[in-house]
Amino acid sequence: MYDDENSSNELKGLTNQSIEFILSHVQYLPEIYQVGLKQYGGGYLNHKLFFSMLQTPTATADENKPTGPLLKAIEKAFGSFDKFKQIFTDVSLEVFGSGWVWLYIDAYTKELNYSFAANQENPIMFNKNHITLLGIDLWEHAYYPVYENRRSEYVDNFWRIINWPFVSQLYTEGIAKQTDAIDNQTEDIGKHTGGCPMHSGI
Repeated sequence: MYDDENSSNELKGLTNQSIEFILSHVQYLPEIYQVGLKQYGGGYLNHKLFFSMLQTPTATADENKPTGPLLKAIEKAFGSFDKFKQIFTDVSLEVFGSGWVWLYIDAYTKELNYSFAANQENPIMFNKNHITLLGIDLWEHAYYPVYENRRSEYVDNFWRIINWPFVSQLYTEGIAKQTDAIDNQTEDIGKHTGGCPMHSGI
């Protein structure tokens, strides 16, 4: 799909861009590339994040909690860490089919929120300011070999293996992100895709 001369011209320059940049502007690329980029590019990014978010399990979930500015942000957004944990867990158990549940920061408002993304989608595909901090893989291959159809047990144990220092690092980077710099990138990608129309404020 990508090996003909026309494809090479349309995607010229994107090989030098990060996967985050490409996926945050995927809707502005020619439609012929969007499905593949969302599926395979999204799968790469999601699993890259997911595996970085994991650590050796603690004895109990209660022993594994965020601290510092991230904890304060969670408490501000959801009322308490326990409330956030319950919401995230409930959404994860209610999901039908394959996908991900994400905690993300809006780099413009600096607020936390959560969302479900089907298949290999990621919040950054729909809003370039939505930077993912924490995600749980709800594809069956992520838990069936160990838990079979006991998704609730998988989700409960997920809280024992979250690498909160890594998540906190992503939060710090999201807070520091300048949205005007992100918006300026929308002008650049038009040059990389043969003038594909772009605008800021997805």
